[in-house]
Amino acid sequence: MVCGSKIWNLLGDHAKKITPFQRCVYEKLIEVPRGRVTTYKDLAHAIGSKAYRAVGSALNKNPFAPRVPCHRVVNSDGSVGGFAHGPNKKKEILRSEGIRFTKRKIDKFESVTFDFSREKNGEARKRPIIRSLPPTKTRGDRF
Repeated sequence: MVCGSKIWNLLGDHAKKITPFQRCVYEKLIEVPRGRVTTYKDLAHAIGSKAYRAVGSALNKNPFAPRVPCHRVVNSDGSVGGFAHGPNKKKEILRSEGIRFTKRKIDKFESVTFDFSREKNGEARKRPIIRSLPPTKTRGDRF
Protein backbone atom coordinates (compact mmCIF):
# COMPACT_ATOMS: atom_id res chain seq x y z
CA MET A 1 0.00 0.00 0.00
CA VAL A 2 1.33 3.42 -0.91
CA CYS A 3 0.56 6.20 1.53
CA GLY A 4 -1.92 8.71 0.30
CA SER A 5 -3.66 6.46 -2.20
CA LYS A 6 -6.99 6.73 -0.36
CA ILE A 7 -7.07 10.50 0.03
CA TRP A 8 -4.56 11.92 -2.42
CA ASN A 9 -6.96 12.46 -5.33
CA LEU A 10 -9.95 13.40 -3.19
CA LEU A 11 -8.56 16.43 -1.45
CA GLY A 12 -7.48 18.79 -4.21
CA ASP A 13 -4.74 21.40 -3.99
CA HIS A 14 -4.09 20.94 -0.25
CA ALA A 15 -2.92 17.39 -0.95
CA LYS A 16 0.00 18.75 -2.96
CA LYS A 17 1.28 20.75 0.02
CA ILE A 18 1.62 17.98 2.59
CA THR A 19 4.67 15.85 3.35
CA PRO A 20 4.84 12.10 2.80
CA PHE A 21 4.79 11.62 6.58
CA GLN A 22 1.61 13.71 6.88
CA ARG A 23 0.04 11.67 4.07
CA CYS A 24 0.72 8.47 6.00
CA VAL A 25 -0.71 9.90 9.20
CA TYR A 26 -3.85 11.23 7.49
CA GLU A 27 -4.48 8.09 5.49
CA LYS A 28 -4.15 5.83 8.51
CA LEU A 29 -6.33 8.11 10.61
CA ILE A 30 -9.29 7.92 8.23
CA GLU A 31 -9.58 4.24 9.25
CA VAL A 32 -10.71 5.28 12.75
CA PRO A 33 -14.51 5.18 12.70
CA ARG A 34 -16.95 7.57 14.31
CA GLY A 35 -17.38 6.83 18.01
CA ARG A 36 -13.85 5.45 18.41
CA VAL A 37 -10.50 7.07 19.25
CA THR A 38 -6.83 6.26 18.90
CA THR A 39 -3.72 7.62 20.59
CA TYR A 40 -0.83 9.58 19.14
CA LYS A 41 1.40 6.64 20.07
CA ASP A 42 -0.82 3.99 18.46
CA LEU A 43 -1.18 6.06 15.30
CA ALA A 44 2.60 6.48 15.09
CA HIS A 45 3.11 2.74 15.57
CA ALA A 46 0.47 1.98 12.94
CA ILE A 47 2.52 3.82 10.31
CA GLY A 48 5.79 2.28 11.47
CA SER A 49 7.11 5.28 13.39
CA LYS A 50 8.05 6.16 16.95
CA ALA A 51 7.58 9.87 16.32
CA TYR A 52 4.49 10.48 18.48
CA ARG A 53 5.10 14.22 18.67
CA ALA A 54 5.52 14.44 14.90
CA VAL A 55 2.12 12.78 14.55
CA GLY A 56 0.67 15.48 16.81
CA SER A 57 2.36 18.16 14.73
CA ALA A 58 0.98 16.67 11.50
CA LEU A 59 -2.51 16.59 12.99
CA ASN A 60 -2.21 20.21 14.12
CA LYS A 61 -1.58 21.15 10.49
CA ASN A 62 -4.40 18.95 9.12
CA PRO A 63 -6.00 20.89 6.23
CA PHE A 64 -8.52 18.09 5.58
CA ALA A 65 -10.58 18.17 8.78
CA PRO A 66 -13.19 16.83 9.30
CA ARG A 67 -12.60 14.30 6.47
CA VAL A 68 -9.39 13.36 8.25
CA PRO A 69 -10.73 13.26 11.83
CA CYS A 70 -7.82 14.58 13.90
CA HIS A 71 -10.22 15.07 16.83
CA ARG A 72 -10.25 11.25 17.24
CA VAL A 73 -6.62 11.18 18.40
CA VAL A 74 -6.09 11.48 22.16
CA ASN A 75 -3.37 11.01 24.77
CA SER A 76 -2.45 7.50 25.93
CA ASP A 77 -3.94 8.16 29.37
CA GLY A 78 -7.38 8.92 27.92
CA SER A 79 -7.17 12.70 28.23
CA VAL A 80 -8.10 14.68 25.12
CA GLY A 81 -4.71 16.14 24.27
CA GLY A 82 -4.22 19.03 21.90
CA PHE A 83 -6.54 20.40 19.26
CA ALA A 84 -6.26 23.41 16.98
CA HIS A 85 -9.63 24.75 18.19
CA GLY A 86 -9.00 23.97 21.86
CA PRO A 87 -9.71 20.98 24.09
CA ASN A 88 -13.31 21.98 24.82
CA LYS A 89 -14.17 21.94 21.11
CA LYS A 90 -12.46 18.56 20.76
CA LYS A 91 -14.54 17.18 23.63
CA GLU A 92 -17.70 18.63 22.10
CA ILE A 93 -17.02 16.88 18.76
CA LEU A 94 -16.15 13.60 20.47
CA ARG A 95 -19.33 13.79 22.58
CA SER A 96 -21.37 14.27 19.39
CA GLU A 97 -19.86 10.98 18.17
CA GLY A 98 -20.87 9.15 21.34
CA ILE A 99 -17.66 9.37 23.38
CA ARG A 100 -18.31 9.98 27.09
CA PHE A 101 -16.06 11.66 29.62
CA THR A 102 -15.50 11.34 33.35
CA LYS A 103 -13.89 14.53 34.56
CA ARG A 104 -10.96 15.12 32.18
CA LYS A 105 -10.63 11.67 30.63
CA ILE A 106 -12.56 9.40 28.28
CA ASP A 107 -14.91 7.04 30.10
CA LYS A 108 -14.20 3.34 29.42
CA PHE A 109 -11.19 4.36 27.35
CA GLU A 110 -10.09 0.85 26.37
CA SER A 111 -13.53 0.00 25.01
CA VAL A 112 -13.57 2.96 22.57
CA THR A 113 -9.93 2.74 21.50
CA PHE A 114 -9.52 1.66 17.87
CA ASP A 115 -7.11 -1.23 17.25
CA PHE A 116 -5.09 -0.72 14.05
CA SER A 117 -3.59 -4.19 14.25
CA ARG A 118 -6.88 -5.73 13.15
CA GLU A 119 -7.45 -5.44 9.44
CA LYS A 120 -10.80 -6.11 7.78
CA ASN A 121 -9.83 -9.76 7.48
CA GLY A 122 -8.66 -9.85 11.11
CA GLU A 123 -4.96 -10.18 10.37
CA ALA A 124 -2.24 -7.80 11.53
CA ARG A 125 -0.55 -5.65 8.91
CA LYS A 126 2.51 -7.42 7.54
CA ARG A 127 4.69 -4.32 7.25
CA PRO A 128 4.48 -0.71 8.39
CA ILE A 129 2.99 1.73 5.89
CA ILE A 130 5.69 4.36 6.23
CA ARG A 131 8.33 1.98 4.88
CA SER A 132 6.44 1.63 1.59
CA LEU A 133 6.64 5.32 0.68
CA PRO A 134 8.10 6.12 -2.71
CA PRO A 135 11.24 8.25 -2.62
CA THR A 136 10.56 11.98 -2.55
CA LYS A 137 12.56 14.93 -3.78
CA THR A 138 14.43 16.97 -1.24
CA ARG A 139 15.25 20.65 -1.33
CA GLY A 140 18.59 19.91 -2.97
CA ASP A 141 17.02 18.04 -5.88
CA ARG A 142 16.30 19.87 -9.11
CA PHE A 143 12.74 19.72 -10.39
